[in-house]
Amino acid sequence: MGDPSWRDLRDPFDTLFRMLPSETQASLRPWGGLMNPLEWTPGAGIRDAVDASADTARAVRSLDPWGTLAGVGYMGLGLLSAMVPPLRQVAPARLPMQNASKSARIFNPPTKPPRAFEADYRKEPPADATGQLTHDIEGRELTAPLVVGRRMVGMDDVALPPAQLDTLGTSLTGRSPESLPPSKMGGNAGLYREWFDPVTGHRERAIALDKTLPAVQVPRVVGHETGHGIYARIPFGIPTEGVEHGYSGLRRVYNDLNTDPSDWRMLKSAKTGEPVPPRYWTSPESRGYRAGEVVDELWAEAFRAYMANPNYLKATAPKVAARIRAYANPNPATNRYIQFNSLAAPALAFGMLLPAVLDEERQP
Repeated sequence: MGDPSWRDLRDPFDTLFRMLPSETQASLRPWGGLMNPLEWTPGAGIRDAVDASADTARAVRSLDPWGTLAGVGYMGLGLLSAMVPPLRQVAPARLPMQNASKSARIFNPPTKPPRAFEADYRKEPPADATGQLTHDIEGRELTAPLVVGRRMVGMDDVALPPAQLDTLGTSLTGRSPESLPPSKMGGNAGLYREWFDPVTGHRERAIALDKTLPAVQVPRVVGHETGHGIYARIPFGIPTEGVEHGYSGLRRVYNDLNTDPSDWRMLKSAKTGEPVPPRYWTSPESRGYRAGEVVDELWAEAFRAYMANPNYLKATAPKVAARIRAYANPNPATNRYIQFNSLAAPALAFGMLLPAVLDEERQP
């Protein structure tokens, strides 16, 4: 996998610009990229085309025709501006991105019985002298300051404490999550945004929350937006093939984290161990997300589940957990901040799922 972190490197002009007083920066911003000599070079257009190619791939994967068409158009515009650099000052080939938590009614992952350490590391675990694991269960090196899942030999999975969510969000975006009044949130509980500084051309990121959120919902919404922040740093996204549907797929995880635990179906599932039938699942579509937003929402919630309760994700959706490790752990743009560990539980026997598949029961 290529190293996408070069996009985050700040050029000398950017560094100098940020040293100016904030009032001076504000007065100069209307001039946009006209001030930055590097934005007049062919390299800026090539950078725009590369960014647009990643956006195009995400749109194709999300079956978003308009996003695909826009991405192809911006790729062409980026390449054209590489040949004619002044064109960038007329028609910049870079679009902002925004993901939203449309509802604050999201919940913690259900509790699952802890899995024995020996079931994850069946051979001698790679660890240092203190017993800290040095590699994930697939053998990838663990170097991030934050590791969720298995951390120490013989110990249980470790979730990311809510207090560290702000730290992670700040590391991913370069600024602390901001609480805003509802009038600035557009009816959303949370927002993850990316845009491009018109002067420096640098990619900027931010997480915002509705300041009226109940305290219990704040870490959940921050976790969701942080999930968007991690997913956005993975080039071309993560494929959903083979992990989206079924009782151990992304949509099952989304339902579990977006359906009230007091719902009668969730209560029955907790009591019997049988999953809620798919026809009752809460989905991104039922929450009002457009087709092109669905994949991002599914992965954002999967990342939130892994951070909040790694034992839940490995027990419920082992292939989803493995897919996250495969794409996030070796990625230089994310493993500077966080990595994931733990092993999936074996798939449930079909007979254990059959009662739920055949369940035609309606609410009494």
